[in-house]
Amino acid sequence: MRASSRAVPLPLVGWLFADLMLLLAIVGFGQAPTMPHKPSPSATAVAATGTPKATAPTKTTPKVTQRPIGVSQNAIVVAFPVPTAKLLAHDTKAVHDLDARLRKEMARIKGQRAGIVLTFGVDPDDARALALSHVVNERLRRQAPALTQGALVRDFVSLSGSNAIKIEVYLFTK
Repeated sequence: MRASSRAVPLPLVGWLFADLMLLLAIVGFGQAPTMPHKPSPSATAVAATGTPKATAPTKTTPKVTQRPIGVSQNAIVVAFPVPTAKLLAHDTKAVHDLDARLRKEMARIKGQRAGIVLTFGVDPDDARALALSHVVNERLRRQAPALTQGALVRDFVSLSGSNAIKIEVYLFTK
């Protein structure tokens, strides 16, 4: 038997590569955002009345571009022990103590806004840990509304330990 070898000529490989690059460029241009078209005042006047009108030249002021706001990669971490059972039972003294501790801990970042707040309830039982982080986040929203307004605030679970809370605050950068 004779083995047939079909070799692809090298120049065809180059054209195939060029065609794939062209396809990639076309797809990339199709994904680019489009700028909205704003009609000029004179075009609006013509469209409204049907006859062209003389309009005074308008002053154009350059737009001041602000640096994009992002979220810091470094978290401010706050961790402290809490009476889990009492907080889940909504014990008045435990809730009052938690509020005072949250106010104290969040005072060091007063005047700033959080982009992301991750609260970890620490308990070997995942349901209790999640419930604890939920209670703490509710209290945090009340004690630091300026910090948490518009922030992504989420409840998480940490199974390593018990009767504690860990809060990670990622602030907006300017």
